[in-house]
Amino acid sequence: MDKLFKHLSKDELIKFEKFVKSPYFNNSTKVIELFTIVNTPEGEKLSKHKLFTLLYPGEKYNDTRMRKILSDFNKLFEKFLGYRGIETIDPLSINTQMLELMQEKGMSEEFSSGYRQLSKKLASEYFKEDPYYRSFSRIELLHYYSGYNKLKKPSPAGLEMASFYMDLQFVYIKLNLMRDIMLHNILNKEKYSRKIEFQDEVLKFVKDNLKVIIKEHPNLYIIYLTVMATADDNNPSYISDLAEFVKTNEKKFDKSRLGFYYTYITSFYWNKINQGDISYRPKLMDAYKQMERKGVIKSEKYIPHNIFNSVVIAAVWANDLHWLENFVENHRNDLEPEFFNDVYNLSMAKIQFCKRKYEMTLKYLNDIEYKSPTYYINAKTILLKTLYEMGDYDGMKYTLDSLKHYIYRNSALVNQQVHNIKMVIKYFKYLLKLKGKNYTALQKFLEMLEREKTFVPERKWLTEKITELSNLAEA
Repeated sequence: MDKLFKHLSKDELIKFEKFVKSPYFNNSTKVIELFTIVNTPEGEKLSKHKLFTLLYPGEKYNDTRMRKILSDFNKLFEKFLGYRGIETIDPLSINTQMLELMQEKGMSEEFSSGYRQLSKKLASEYFKEDPYYRSFSRIELLHYYSGYNKLKKPSPAGLEMASFYMDLQFVYIKLNLMRDIMLHNILNKEKYSRKIEFQDEVLKFVKDNLKVIIKEHPNLYIIYLTVMATADDNNPSYISDLAEFVKTNEKKFDKSRLGFYYTYITSFYWNKINQGDISYRPKLMDAYKQMERKGVIKSEKYIPHNIFNSVVIAAVWANDLHWLENFVENHRNDLEPEFFNDVYNLSMAKIQFCKRKYEMTLKYLNDIEYKSPTYYINAKTILLKTLYEMGDYDGMKYTLDSLKHYIYRNSALVNQQVHNIKMVIKYFKYLLKLKGKNYTALQKFLEMLEREKTFVPERKWLTEKITELSNLAEA
């Protein structure tokens, strides 16, 4: 039971209680009793035998009977999630289905009134996504058909509107899919290879209707810009237009959508940085600060662990240690419980390293459990830097060897992770070899590092260390 309830917010738990107690959805008093029992800190983890005793005092345990009531409870929970999904994801479908039933039952006056009210509501909506387009096209078709029911000659305007909004729905869905495919191919070894049907037609439709889309269909315009920015990432105009459009209209978006749109922007920045273009680092940091100020960096309950870690990395790059310390302290309790240990300790290790407190850095690194390859790679990179600063070169050699074996032990690593590990191994090995070398050899290394066009983790730090060695060799 505790596994079910942990997925509900406090508000949803209150709604579920009303759902369980509603005779329309549930006519079992035992299911209501079961909910009352398990909806307590003690009741969540009670065994089936103990629950049976509380539900049926004095009766001998009957496993079949207990399984039946648990099954009924689970089915009711699933039904609640279905209704909750309609309320939160597609609330307009309730009105659309109402109009369909009114038309089916011949309630023409009620249908006309309901159609006018829903049309007015739809016209006032700023957010237009898949459910909106589906509902709009459906009610226009219903209104068109109602003309036949009244023995009137229907106007083609309804068909034209329905057709246009069906096109918008298809384009919206297809653009989202196109973006998902592009990101999948960027992040994963196994590529999507099937041809993307209607891609050219979809993009042409948007370009042909761009003025009305910008004005009346902001969600579609945003996803179009993310697709174009990803497909043509050498053209900065798309991401600039996206950032400007989101910033200009941010007060019109709810926090959930605004958070998604900023995630689109930061994902693009990360992709460019991973390609070796570090000029996007300041923009990335500005975007994260904006997300925190607007309160959209947190999802419904938590800050996603990967977002939290990305913010920390960006702040370290920006050398904004004061802001970073406040961020970690203010949001540590917003971390997902499953990843709290790794993300918090990794964050603190980075902060301590920036303060040159290397013993404290090692302390936090030792407490990381490595629940994700990202945290393993991050932690080992910080460890290498710390060991270098402490003069433990044997420890560095051991760590580099463990990173090399990590690649071969983990077939699930994505391309970017493999690349990052190989770059760390390559350049930290060079750093070890260059200890005590002459000025010329050190300058050759700096030139090689400068020629490297792909992303090199800790490029700035490596450059600083070689520059320090060069200055010593020249002195």
